[in-house]
Amino acid sequence: MSGRRAWLLAVVLLPLGCPPAPERDYTGDEVAELESITEIMRLQAQIADPMLAKRDQETFSDDELDDMAEAAPRLEATAARLRAHFVGQGAFDEGFGEWADKLGASAEALAKGARSRKGKAAREALVAMKAACAGCHENY
Repeated sequence: MSGRRAWLLAVVLLPLGCPPAPERDYTGDEVAELESITEIMRLQAQIADPMLAKRDQETFSDDELDDMAEAAPRLEATAARLRAHFVGQGAFDEGFGEWADKLGASAEALAKGARSRKGKAAREALVAMKAACAGCHENY
């Protein structure tokens, strides 16, 4: 599939909430080398969507907090890659980088809240993460 065609497919499917799975699972180090924004979006959806579905919960189990603490650094890595590699390419201006920064900050806050077992902080981070994703997709 061509890069342009993959991008158009992602633009159509991501707002519908049904992106295809990434080609494979990536470590944080591997994310830093990804060249495909489509693959990064798929990876973000795979990691974030299950957690974002819980953003209205008042409390989280220890297992849920463990999952959040484990997933958050990978989301931070995707946000860093978006900023470092895609800002300045095509329609991805500095505003795109600012959304990536908001995603990275919310992922960092999620990790901190989950590791410290502060459910309220984790919930607030998930709400901020959803807002960052929605705001970016609204504009890009």
